[in-house]
Amino acid sequence: MVERIRRVLEGHPEVAFAYLFGSWAKGRQGPTSDIDVAVWFHESVHDRLKAQLKLMGELGAALGTDNLDLVVLNDATLSLRYIVQRDGILACERDRRARIAFEARTRREYWDFEPLLKVYRDFMRRRMEAGRYGTGLDRKVRKVRKGAAKAG
Repeated sequence: MVERIRRVLEGHPEVAFAYLFGSWAKGRQGPTSDIDVAVWFHESVHDRLKAQLKLMGELGAALGTDNLDLVVLNDATLSLRYIVQRDGILACERDRRARIAFEARTRREYWDFEPLLKVYRDFMRRRMEAGRYGTGLDRKVRKVRKGAAKAG
């Protein structure tokens, strides 16, 4: 899979580096698994959406599937960037300096953010355990409102 992706990316000099990530990178793909590819476009690429769509079409044709997710790392969230660089398989590296800078910056930003993320996850876990996840209301308030609605 990585080699097939690499062959397509050879024709795209606008891609500085790319990863295969997700279930295919972990070797846990199934019959319905999508193929997750992440790319970093050189800063000179001004219309990343157009470049992304063109590349998606070519990758889909070469891989024989429409079940493809192409992430543009330049625009991705910090959590997704971290997962890709941590778990992904490097499929293309045209600009080693850019890749190393991306990975170092992503790790540094994620590790700075991680303590806050832990607090948030712990808070959300406690809310779910208490039955207060989703509506923002606790059970007692929902019960009162439900009773009022039936009476009205």
